[in-house]
Amino acid sequence: MDSLSKKKTSAPPETKAPPKEEEKYITRSSSLAATISEVNVSGNYLMVRSDKDKKEVKVILDNETEIIQLKFPFDPGHPPEGKNITLEEVPIKIEDLKAGNQILIKAGQDIAGKSEFNNVTQIQVMP
Repeated sequence: MDSLSKKKTSAPPETKAPPKEEEKYITRSSSLAATISEVNVSGNYLMVRSDKDKKEVKVILDNETEIIQLKFPFDPGHPPEGKNITLEEVPIKIEDLKAGNQILIKAGQDIAGKSEFNNVTQIQVMP
């Protein structure tokens, strides 16, 4: 045998397919803007519809979840000119929430893409 026939051949290196468009970016989020569709006081949870993708999400509250109503410190029809505005934060309870409320949910974990989550640190009800 000549020296060429003794040469070892190896398989071509493995190649990975390029990532699909939706896999290119990893989304992480610990907050969610949503609209309440159901309030379950006895079960201590909310059903909300995400403002971004309109998916229904179950949000489980606990005794540590802070719920606040944001309020304008003036008549919203006549805002003061040229002033920075700080909204008032009024503590409320789950019983005060209702379907249709616009809320911002803050969680102590990554909630991106989840259909149910807990560890909710704060719910802000928009004015």
